[in-house]
Amino acid sequence: MDIDSLFQDLPIPKNETDILGLVGLHCCGDLTPTLIDLFLNCQKIKTLVCVGCCFNRLTLNDQGLWNPLSTTVKRSLGDLKLGEFALRLSCDSAHTWANTSGSDQESMLRLTYHRMLLQYYLWDSNDRCGCEYFTPRKSKPRNDFGSYARWGMSRLRIKKSESCTKTEHKNSIEDQDLISLNAKFEKGMEQVAGFLAVRSVLSPVLETLVLLDRFLYMKERGVVADIFPLFDSTLSPRNMVIVARKS
Repeated sequence: MDIDSLFQDLPIPKNETDILGLVGLHCCGDLTPTLIDLFLNCQKIKTLVCVGCCFNRLTLNDQGLWNPLSTTVKRSLGDLKLGEFALRLSCDSAHTWANTSGSDQESMLRLTYHRMLLQYYLWDSNDRCGCEYFTPRKSKPRNDFGSYARWGMSRLRIKKSESCTKTEHKNSIEDQDLISLNAKFEKGMEQVAGFLAVRSVLSPVLETLVLLDRFLYMKERGVVADIFPLFDSTLSPRNMVIVARKS
């Protein structure tokens, strides 16, 4: 399809067709790469202003890995491969914690800790069979793990692995199991807090990698481009805008 032909039927005066621009605010997943390619391949589009988001929704290749756009990033990464979890981590934000009250932070931390305990229990009690267990993310904070575990079990979803031969998976939890888990992970809350702190440090690094890849991709194509924060990240964590124009 001739991309330029897409604009023929638009109600645009003929003498203004050379100053078309694309503007996207919080373009989810593949929308940003799509806009970039449209901008690069359509002669009538001269400018691009785009704020991307939801990097975890980018389409992965057949190996479940992220495909960088630019030759520079592909070469720089070498054998380092980034998949779904890396892209999901790139969307995390330290501002979520920084702008939350102390009591809410504790509730969020406790919920993450309870999810970790339940995931471990399901993995361990089902003979570490390789299946994936999905418990609800949205939950009212529960002070005790027992209440959370029984609530999560009632809404459990299982993605069975190809190597799993089990006909049934354990989908209930006993009081003795709760006691054992709490004893085994007595300092689990502190460990989860440390883990989340490391995540908050890595998150902006991965986000920057994705953004630089898009910026360098356009630079490699001979486009004048810039990237900078458009607004305060406390308003929205995805605040970096890419501005490009054809010379």
